[in-house]
Amino acid sequence: MLTKYILQIGSEEYELSKDDLKNWSEVKCVYKRAEYGGIVRSFTSKFDFVNKAYRMLLSEFDKKGFNAKATLSLYIIDNNWNYNLEYSCDLDFASMTYTEHVLSINAIDDSVEGIIKANRSTKYEFIVGEDIPINQTKFLYDRIKLLETATYAISEGESESDGSLLGEYTPDKNYRLYVGLTNSELSIGGGTYLNDSQANGDGYMFSSMKSLEITLEYSISVALEVGCAALVLMLNDIPIKELHRAVNGKSPFLGFDQPSIDAVKNYIESDYDLKHRWATESWDGVWVTVKGIVWVVETVPMVNTNQWVSTGKTREEYCTKEEHDTITFKTRPGDKVWLKYDSDKNSAYKIINSSLKFSWESKGMPVVIDSINPGVLLEHLLVKMGVNYDSIILDPTGAIQDTLILPAECIRAIPGAKIQVSFKDFCDWFETVFGYIYVINEEYGIIEFKHRAELFSTEAEIIELNDAVGFEYSSDQSVIYSSIVAGYDKKDYDSVNGRDEFNFNSTYTTGYNVTEKKLELKSPFRADSYGLEFLVTKRNQETTDNSGDKDIFFVKGVRDGGYLKPNRVPVIQNSITSTLINGEFSPMHCIGANREYISIMAPSLVLNFASTEGNGSIVIDGIGMSDDLWLEDCEMLTAGQLKFTSGELNLPKDMNCLIRVKSNDYIYEGFIRQISFALERPEAVEYTIMIKTKTPCS
Repeated sequence: MLTKYILQIGSEEYELSKDDLKNWSEVKCVYKRAEYGGIVRSFTSKFDFVNKAYRMLLSEFDKKGFNAKATLSLYIIDNNWNYNLEYSCDLDFASMTYTEHVLSINAIDDSVEGIIKANRSTKYEFIVGEDIPINQTKFLYDRIKLLETATYAISEGESESDGSLLGEYTPDKNYRLYVGLTNSELSIGGGTYLNDSQANGDGYMFSSMKSLEITLEYSISVALEVGCAALVLMLNDIPIKELHRAVNGKSPFLGFDQPSIDAVKNYIESDYDLKHRWATESWDGVWVTVKGIVWVVETVPMVNTNQWVSTGKTREEYCTKEEHDTITFKTRPGDKVWLKYDSDKNSAYKIINSSLKFSWESKGMPVVIDSINPGVLLEHLLVKMGVNYDSIILDPTGAIQDTLILPAECIRAIPGAKIQVSFKDFCDWFETVFGYIYVINEEYGIIEFKHRAELFSTEAEIIELNDAVGFEYSSDQSVIYSSIVAGYDKKDYDSVNGRDEFNFNSTYTTGYNVTEKKLELKSPFRADSYGLEFLVTKRNQETTDNSGDKDIFFVKGVRDGGYLKPNRVPVIQNSITSTLINGEFSPMHCIGANREYISIMAPSLVLNFASTEGNGSIVIDGIGMSDDLWLEDCEMLTAGQLKFTSGELNLPKDMNCLIRVKSNDYIYEGFIRQISFALERPEAVEYTIMIKTKTPCS
């Protein structure tokens, strides 16, 4: 197939002859698919110009220096014998070197893909509402419920060396011990008033300011040797529950450790009164220590026979009487909660340890947050990068419809809120969460984002090559992974609610152990409910120095009364609260969005759950965070590649067409991985296709 190369300097065009380029055989024109995305074009070597081309380029450089400009264009003849421009690029005079006879210079990849490649990781800053418009339909965030806690402990009495408290209660304290607040977390506030301590008299631990359902997790341990009266949780003057039963103080039968149980028996036998009582009375519950281990007396019923039995417990273990449980009760505004010491007489006590952790749900007032449409953000990113193409997000299923981008500074309502984002961040987000990649349509000047499965569709145009030779099959090992990590980077919250978040990342194994390669599908944009909520609670704080202020969140909105509100259609189970959002963006969803790509390695694949950095007990629409995932009948390609040579340089206009070739007794159809040809021999075109189907010839 005929080609020609035109060197244009200013208004002068010169068709290169064979003796104008020293390294014809080294320079190749390459069309290559970027991973499993779109096709990009390039020349693969520096140009070594000689003769007239040498003189023309050096003369232009001598006149204009680094402002010199020259363009090299490739033209291919069509079936009507017309030359059509196939590819054009500028030459980079900053890379130029020359000797007496050879001028070497690189091509500048000033294509759209080249511009994107050079700027894809650059973060661009936009002032929301000025540099980039906000959605006219406001996002009304109706908040999620947060778990708030207050933990109290009995703290009255003399401190013992073992950390316990020893004291004596008298009824004139109005049935109250000193109970102090040891820890609290009030993310929203306004639900309770917490006393630092339940003092004597009419003191209480906390009062309720709203109608609440409160859960108490408690653990109280007292010492058997000293004892303790009953401890009762009170709501106003009404008992809720006895948290610890009364324990009568009971000292050991012998106050010092015994060398053996026989020594104890001999001691009783040696005392007439003790011997008589042992034979005629019940000693049930009497105890001693033998070499540090507690032995107790058990009385056999009916015959009133006593016997010593080893408990196997140390004195500390045996003398510790613990009560623990979890209870739930309801309060109304004004109710007071306190701990009653239930005794009408003086009582000694020894509290070994105590913890009363109260928790309840609290929900803040709804707020309106400025949001950005993904398509609008994409348009403004391309402009900032100097890409003068339109952009389209193809969304036939509505997966992206009403998805909203929420910059952290907008969530916090900081005046002059900004968003900092790169094109790479946007692409990584779209790939991870939706399975979308971009394709450059140069014919129409459009950058299209579409699902990978659409890019490799069986509906693509089929181009049949009849002169293909030199077939070589190989496996694409780049798509074979031993494990897959999907979701979002874990964030650490200074909150009890952090353990409930599920939108972090999960790891699955594929069963392929021939490689240690890991596929990471991680979104730089955040979808964690609690992260969003915690930023909202920081509204109206003066400081903007927050580690999360540069983060970008996203949510799925549903239209309601002129607003977009969080979508709660996905059913999220086993969470602390019932109000979490973004179930449709879970790590399992990210796997599902990329299932066609993941399934290239096998037509039927089981992803075995390995671990998750989120709440592993969460279940979303019936699929558990710790469930195995089955991917069946969804592969868009096989892992096979076919390399061959064709004499046809009629390059397809649509590089996402299906190439069909016949080799031996099989017909192969696949998508272009790479096309290349040397400038010296354009009639020998090397193809590599990614095989979609392999069928026997009929």
